[in-house]
Amino acid sequence: MNTAESVAMGVRSRMGIGMLPVNLALDGLADRSLVRVLPQNTPQKMIIYALHPLRLYTDAWIRTSIEFLSQLMPTVIARAAHVRQKYNFD
Repeated sequence: MNTAESVAMGVRSRMGIGMLPVNLALDGLADRSLVRVLPQNTPQKMIIYALHPLRLYTDAWIRTSIEFLSQLMPTVIARAAHVRQKYNFD
């Protein structure tokens, strides 16, 4: 389990508030089990790079991971934009 997942579990267990990544907060925001507080506090936008050693052949695991993330992220971003617009988060 990573730190963001731990924070999400704590927030859902009503232990307090926390800043969650979009992919961990969307379902809760959509079903209203999570509520946005402190709207003036927004996370910094990040650029994600996939770096791997230059080789003649890329390991299947690395190639598969990069392909998965490149397909997943546009969906997560679009879903986040929809939830932000629907619940007037901007």
